[in-house]
Amino acid sequence: APQQRTNLRVFNAYAPSPIDVRLNTFGDEVRYLAQRLPFGKAWPEGGYASMLTRTADSTGKDSISVDVISYGVDTLLIDEYPDNLAANAFASYYIVDSAGQAVLIKPSDDFEFTAPDQAVVRFINLYPNLNSVEFESSKDELGFVSFAFLNFSVFTNVPEGSRSFTVYNAATGSAFATLEDVNLER
Repeated sequence: APQQRTNLRVFNAYAPSPIDVRLNTFGDEVRYLAQRLPFGKAWPEGGYASMLTRTADSTGKDSISVDVISYGVDTLLIDEYPDNLAANAFASYYIVDSAGQAVLIKPSDDFEFTAPDQAVVRFINLYPNLNSVEFESSKDELGFVSFAFLNFSVFTNVPEGSRSFTVYNAATGSAFATLEDVNLER
């Protein structure tokens, strides 16, 4: 039988420095996923990395830990045993700066496409200086309301195509940022 796979994406929202992300297994295997990943970038770009799924070791622990290391100074920022790297899973990891501390946000990417020309979109508030944000699309009724820092929405199906998005400070109603010409595709 073919081995099962896990699908993972990593995003660096940790401002102080580039990061290295590595997987450690109890079999002493170390695999660097992303090296020198700069702020605001994802690995891999545009999709997920597909990896062989590891099973629990004899103690019942997950056999994978994820380390996030500050590039250049080799400071361990995060060492976690994630619970969502199961067989056939899709997961995105966001390394975020929260009051000067690196935090790992690890939502499972559970989504279904409802039609062949549909894309999926989700909003995550990774900006620590906005306690609550609202997010809306220029093209349709897509919007997310009152998301606190480190919270995320469920996935929403939308028609493929280009959109502009505006992020608002929910407390003041003022526009905080605009993302122009974001191409959403399957």
